[in-house]
Amino acid sequence: MTTERAEYLALDLPDDPEALVGALLTDPFQTDPYPFYNRLRTLAPVYRSESGLWFASEYAACETLFRSPAFGVGLRLRDNPRFEDSSSLQLLGHMMPFLDPPDHTRVRRSVSSFFVPRAVQHLRAFATQLIDRLLDQVEAAGGGDLLGDFARQIPIAVMCEMLGGVATDDQERCCAWSDALVEASQPVTDDAMLARADAAADEFRAYFGHIIESRRARPADDMMGTMVAENDRTGTLSEDEFLAMTTILVGAAYHNTANAIANGIWTLLHHPRQMALLRGQPERGKAAVEELLRFEPPAQLTIPRVAAEDVELGGVTIPAGELVCGVLGAAHRDPLRYQNPDQLDIARDDGGSLALAFGIHSCIGAAVARLETEIAITRFVERFADITIVNAEPVLHTACLPSLRSFEALTVRVRASVGI
Repeated sequence: MTTERAEYLALDLPDDPEALVGALLTDPFQTDPYPFYNRLRTLAPVYRSESGLWFASEYAACETLFRSPAFGVGLRLRDNPRFEDSSSLQLLGHMMPFLDPPDHTRVRRSVSSFFVPRAVQHLRAFATQLIDRLLDQVEAAGGGDLLGDFARQIPIAVMCEMLGGVATDDQERCCAWSDALVEASQPVTDDAMLARADAAADEFRAYFGHIIESRRARPADDMMGTMVAENDRTGTLSEDEFLAMTTILVGAAYHNTANAIANGIWTLLHHPRQMALLRGQPERGKAAVEELLRFEPPAQLTIPRVAAEDVELGGVTIPAGELVCGVLGAAHRDPLRYQNPDQLDIARDDGGSLALAFGIHSCIGAAVARLETEIAITRFVERFADITIVNAEPVLHTACLPSLRSFEALTVRVRASVGI
């Protein structure tokens, strides 16, 4: 038994699955949710909460949610009684994660060529220069916030460089709108959350609508210009779908990758032997990213999926029409899938995870996210010989919870390695 697992078993946790779900989904949120995930998976790996929403917390069940055509996503938003009056729900409704085939296939195919691994390698030089410049600033200051001073600035800049048309001065606004928009995708969204998301959706529509029109008036050979010209020629996407596509490329890239970078470094700081291994063997960078995505996934919950028919999941029958949410934070610690799952091991032989989704709903920007995360974490660890945690108990960023795991700030002091 690992030390981590022994510690979680010793905790005074509820034996009632409903109490565990409540502790995970409602404020105050758990700074360390993993003992709760483990207990939920042990007690009820597929559980129907009193709200009617099912939670699947074992790996095999979560994989099935992604893989099986018996589960779809398209009905969820449109069945919301607030859909017709909500600009955010309507915008989300045109995004790939909320579409089922054949619409999902058509929309994804329209941009897939931009995101194959070979196509994104040209971003390596830009990302490396950006990351080194940010590290120079952190070093000069003697430290800083892993999120605000480093991680959050990387994915938005890389995606905007790739996409084209988004001014550097506008990137911070896009981040703020993304934070608000994601509130509409939570398992439970109250009216105040939806109002903030609607305002952000309106801003995104106006902003990207202007860029699209400017590309029509003045064609460019960047990704945005190419997408506009191609779509005007083929009519593959409606105007709403095109706006949704540009919005999700910026918003999804910003959230998941920024949290993967910051949470990954923070996790290594709490596992100094693993950090030393990566520092001494930076060629393990890719494997380290995969293990960090497993151990501390930026997306903790999947988008709820709808059972298109009565379907068995984890030995339980899900009635047609009911919603199931995959608990990735629990699935990634499933002992039926991983040896010593509560142990961080960047040399793990049974790696891989569902952190960037799976099957037809796998993250289209996964190659970009992995590239950025690998460069950022590896170069951060190599650059600084001493990294000291300043705020040992960081405050959770609740706007994105419970679906996304992020913090308000992760502050460190640093000293550069000799010769860097």
